[in-house]
Amino acid sequence: MLTHRDNRLNSKQMKQAIGKRVSVCSDEEMIEQIHCVPGAVCPFALPQHITLLVDPDIYNYQEIMFTPGKPDHTFAFATEQLPLLLGQLNNPVVLLTPDKSESITTL
Repeated sequence: MLTHRDNRLNSKQMKQAIGKRVSVCSDEEMIEQIHCVPGAVCPFALPQHITLLVDPDIYNYQEIMFTPGKPDHTFAFATEQLPLLLGQLNNPVVLLTPDKSESITTL
């Protein structure tokens, strides 16, 4: 899920978005599945079978910062460029709605 670091997982909305219950994975599972260390997950280098959920709150910020899998580097880009970047992914992308109880939009 691509969201602001202070936002919390809304399990009900996630279930509505992907059709099954979700939970936060363990550190070991994260490293095994996406090869990123906790706290340094890159949303643009996920294996193709992983769906990227995008929290609309992310658009409230001028910049998005992320680390490329390890916390020793950080990249930033203008949030207005996010739709272009998401359109280049081979992953399924789900845009969550601002109203946490409403439906979703899939890219």
